[in-house]
Amino acid sequence: MSSKSNKNPYNKLRYRAFIIPRARALQKRRNAEVREAGRAAVAEIVSSLSMWRLERVFRIMESIPERFDPAVVLIPFASYSPEEQQKDMAKAREYFAGTGMKVLEADSFKDFDPDIVFYPQFYRRPYAKGLNPADNENRLLCYSPYGIMLIDEPWQYNHRLHNVAWKLYLQSGYYKGVAQKLSFNKGANAVIVGEADYDEFAGKSSKDVWKPQETPKKRVIWAPHHSFGEANRLGRDSFLWTAEEMKRIAAEYSDRVQFAFKPHPRLFSELCKREDWGVKRAKAFYDFWAESPNTQYDNEWFVDLFKGSDAMIHDCNSFIAEYMYTAKPVLFLTRNIGKVRSGLNAIGNKALDASFIGDSPESVREFLDSLLCGAMDTKKELREGFRKEFLSPANAEGFAGGVVEDIRRSLWD
Repeated sequence: MSSKSNKNPYNKLRYRAFIIPRARALQKRRNAEVREAGRAAVAEIVSSLSMWRLERVFRIMESIPERFDPAVVLIPFASYSPEEQQKDMAKAREYFAGTGMKVLEADSFKDFDPDIVFYPQFYRRPYAKGLNPADNENRLLCYSPYGIMLIDEPWQYNHRLHNVAWKLYLQSGYYKGVAQKLSFNKGANAVIVGEADYDEFAGKSSKDVWKPQETPKKRVIWAPHHSFGEANRLGRDSFLWTAEEMKRIAAEYSDRVQFAFKPHPRLFSELCKREDWGVKRAKAFYDFWAESPNTQYDNEWFVDLFKGSDAMIHDCNSFIAEYMYTAKPVLFLTRNIGKVRSGLNAIGNKALDASFIGDSPESVREFLDSLLCGAMDTKKELREGFRKEFLSPANAEGFAGGVVEDIRRSLWD
């Protein structure tokens, strides 16, 4: 929903007089049915592993079979290229194959007939017909942002799903306050449960997802965004002026640094649309990172990758805060820091304060040289302070425990 739509008085009236009341009536009916049945079928939609945050929610529900029947449902984003959809689904199937979790394909969604559905994105129609949030408002819809929100704008709080969802699970009182200001429903469905990734970063166990090397090297993540050009409201376009140079840097530092290329899941599709890139060039670029001895391509969940890293280079909004879980050095790339800061909320700007800023490929080399020689880390205290102030849990149960307890209490207490 655009900011223009948000200010349209007719649109606000339409939501408050018709759309929201209708959704609440449908939820009340479904709620009563589930309460009487005593058990809820729960669908966690997975479209990209890098956006999925609900495994612990699944595991807790799985441990309460008398109340919950959880299933992962694999549904590709309709806006992604066919090749990217196939890659994402193949990767997801590979991941879930050894987990013992109930996994369903998109065509099984209707037969499973879930009572509760967790969607990974708030957009109205990210999927094929019949699978979108707007097609399933007779179910108890839940949404939790897959990243830490660093922008306070209507499009992040006032799409249809934000307003009609049964539960909107947010990280803190700060975000609930923004929802109360920007959503047509005034944040009435917002529940504070903390940040989903805290549970994972706080856990002691993790697996090493980095490519084995003959000799130990510094591990650096490169995570470019997909929003190109001045017309784009985010304008995170560092990829365009670092892409080829990053390949050269990977070769230059091959004896000292290994790189994990972790692009935004949408980057490949966006490159395929560009005249100066296209499918062939984009595929060759991704293959370089997947196949070079000291590089790898990562499109999975980022927690293990982050834990095993030594530093990050990126221009992604959500990672500005999320990498702070590690308290490790991070370089944010931009040639317009004023525009970046003007678009961030107070939390985002504090996270940016704790990051090093670069505006050229040479900045990347300087950052790597500093990391390799062990130069004084002038941002370390700021990163550790940010982690303590903004990334602490909202409750003793953690994110997953808080979500499941809220659902259980809402349905059966």
